[in-house]
Amino acid sequence: MHAIRAATLWPAQHYQLPGGLVRVGGAADLTIVRDLTEFKVLETWIAGELVAKDGAPLFSGSPLTVRSAISATGVEANELSIKAPGRRAEVRVIEVVPERIVSRAGRAELAVVGGLIAPDPSRDVLMAAVVNRYERARPALAFIRGFGLGNGAIASSVAHDSHNIIAVGADPHSMARAVNGLIAQMGGLYAFSEGEGMGLELPVAGLMSARPCEEVAEKEGEINRFVRGMGCRLPAPFTTLSFQSLLVVPQLKLGDRGLFDSVHQRFVSPVISSALPR
Repeated sequence: MHAIRAATLWPAQHYQLPGGLVRVGGAADLTIVRDLTEFKVLETWIAGELVAKDGAPLFSGSPLTVRSAISATGVEANELSIKAPGRRAEVRVIEVVPERIVSRAGRAELAVVGGLIAPDPSRDVLMAAVVNRYERARPALAFIRGFGLGNGAIASSVAHDSHNIIAVGADPHSMARAVNGLIAQMGGLYAFSEGEGMGLELPVAGLMSARPCEEVAEKEGEINRFVRGMGCRLPAPFTTLSFQSLLVVPQLKLGDRGLFDSVHQRFVSPVISSALPR
């Protein structure tokens, strides 16, 4: 009974809400359970109306039409490369930790081709980008290790805390295709590989779906299998991706304003030095 009161009566009293208890003239928002051990729900009442019985709803509904919450209009591949002189460059690398929200700070030496620093999928050094979803702005770029993509790119509009669009990819063209595919479907998750794209639409603020949970879970499993076919071995690639823009978590993260070192509390350049000897 202590736990029941803690989940019903006391929060309602604390926040001065009309529900939380049974009384004459009350809200009549009730859940009737078989017992106080297993809490199997028999009936659910809202505002005095029986809305569910024996695990089945007594009402019907359909998803609402929603307006896209993604204001970004798209990116070009030439916006997703970092310029540098010379033939080689030393760069900072976000190193992801599987099943953890933290990351480490690493370094790598990469080739400069045509004045642009080239990612190296063979060493698992990929490009990362954050595209502002709220207004037109140049993408923030960095390098990242741990996703293992041999080709293609993945993108997500679930990106803590600001939920901008975040993408990781083996090359700028694939990243642009993934980001633009994500924008076209009004947010969610998207993967692009070898000319084929696959997405999970999350049109409610780019974070949620109005489809049945079983359908969404099945589609998420399908897109995760697609990403694993691209070489990724992370248990939950899009979950890991979503935390690479959480600037308050150590150690290196990428926000829409650039690469951030949360240990020293400052923005840093993704390029340490360039024009290195071959």
